[in-house]
Parts: sequence; structure tokens; C-alpha cells
Amino acid sequence: MKPLTTIGSRIAAIPPGQPFASRELLPTGSRAAVDQALCRLVKSGKLRRITPGVYVRPVRHPLLGELAPDIEAILSVKAGGLLLPSGAAAQHRFGLTDQVPVVPTYYTTGPTRSLLIGRLRCRLLHRSAGWFALGTGPVGEAAVALRSLGPTQTNQAAIAQVREHLPVEAFEALLQERWKLPGWLRVRLEQYQAALERLP
Repeated sequence: MKPLTTIGSRIAAIPPGQPFASRELLPTGSRAAVDQALCRLVKSGKLRRITPGVYVRPVRHPLLGELAPDIEAILSVKAGGLLLPSGAAAQHRFGLTDQVPVVPTYYTTGPTRSLLIGRLRCRLLHRSAGWFALGTGPVGEAAVALRSLGPTQTNQAAIAQVREHLPVEAFEALLQERWKLPGWLRVRLEQYQAALERLP
């Protein structure tokens, strides 16, 4: 099979709307062949270049036209590492603050840097793997929200607020996986769980 055909087949297997990095295609051909294939597909409209090195197969709605891909999905590809909303952003998601970060900011295991996605300026901040110990889903976001509040502000009311914004199974996972969190946060969660168990 010719390199361009192989590369095209690999791209066709990627779901529409799911961003991917051009480096992911290198096992299927040389850099020149990959760049050539990407250029042809972009010109034909079968592919969209979102930002340098990141592409997506467009999703077209019959009424709305082409749908924009999820910004966090783009950043996850671009970051080259794990991704979670920053402490301030996570706190806002869980109703712990009304303040919204002016510049969308995320924690990553990759390097700290600023990125321009279209006209949107985003910021990636490097954090150690411990910040991602509970994953990058809702449980991990809840842990970031509480951890970023710090020992003095993470009280029973704050944990209750997070609980209201999480599915039951996700909050249970947060309690069960608390041993992966810093000692002070683990204690706060244990105290909250004990208080729940005392309720009639």
C-alpha cells in the first residue's frame, strides 16, 4: 500500500470531531508524506487545520454548518500530556467561586506555555503527576478544586458544594481514592465522611 493511501486510511479511522496531532501519523509514513497527505485533505475540505500540528475531521450539522471541536480536546492533544482545568477554573465549575479566569488556564504534565487556538489565547501550567492522581474526569476535577482552595478554605461546606455537583458514584470514588491526595485534604474528606455516617 502506498504511503499516502496508508496515511489516508489512518486519518479516516479517526472519528470526526476528534482532534489529533500530525505526529500520530508518523508511524504510517515519512514526515514529507504525512505533510503532503494533510495538505491535500485540508485543501479538499476533508480535514481542518485547527492550530499548527493539530487537525480534525470536520463535523457538519445540517442547520448549523461546521461544528467547532471541543477546546479542551484540542488542548489535550496540543499539551502532549494529561490535562485538567486550573484550580480557579475547577472551583468555578463546582460553584466554589463566581470568578471566571480571564484566560482559559489548564494544568498539564507537559511544559508551561501559552497557546493560541484560533483567536483564543490559552495557558498551560505544568503540575506534578500528583495533581492527576484521580484522573482527568470529574473526580480529578473535584480534587483539583478542593486542593487549590487550600487547608484553610477547604471546610465541610466546600466539600458539600462539590458533592452537589458530582454524580453519586463520582463523589464515592473521591472518598475512596482520598489516600492519593495530600494529607490535609485526606483528613478533611475523612471528617466529612464521618459526619455523613452520623446522620440519622
